[in-house]
Amino acid sequence: MSGNSDIVEENDASDVDITPIKDDMVSLIDEPCTFTEAVLLQFVKSITYTDDRADNDDQTIVTNMVAKVRALLNEAIPIQDKIHEYCGSLAAEYRAANSVCRYLNTTLGYLEDIEYYFDVEGILEICVAHSMGELMYQKGIHF
Repeated sequence: MSGNSDIVEENDASDVDITPIKDDMVSLIDEPCTFTEAVLLQFVKSITYTDDRADNDDQTIVTNMVAKVRALLNEAIPIQDKIHEYCGSLAAEYRAANSVCRYLNTTLGYLEDIEYYFDVEGILEICVAHSMGELMYQKGIHF
């Protein structure tokens, strides 16, 4: 660790180690846009069509991923806060933790955008928004 690493070492190092979360994140999410596209594609493949309408879609494909990403982010934020407290915002450790949190937050935002369509607009509107490039992940919006 750099900067105030001696301060961090005086505290429990496991409390401020973002590496396990980063490793979990990287094993789950290759890149936020690509990941979201894959989750959406998996959802679309779960839709069956009967009588010219979509039925039996499996929205849990998306909601389960939202829960996984949210859980990682909820683990990362307290660590980021502790690193900030111990080392300050200029430390390399803080920048690394901030990067992990932003990556997870962006991915979560993309998935929650799709959930919004489930809850408010409907499946047809997801398809329309996707075909028009209007979903957040297609626009490359970052948080």
